[in-house]
Amino acid sequence: MDASIKAHADQETLYDRPELDKTRLRITGPFSVEAVPAPSVLSL
Repeated sequence: MDASIKAHADQETLYDRPELDKTRLRITGPFSVEAVPAPSVLSL
């Protein structure tokens, strides 16, 4: 399975130590994201 993924998936570089930017504030924590499903209209 790993060989198949490696052969067919796009490659993406992941960084575990991003460049420091003192002009931006990075916020981390135990956040949760909730979504409200879009309303659907049923036909008569």
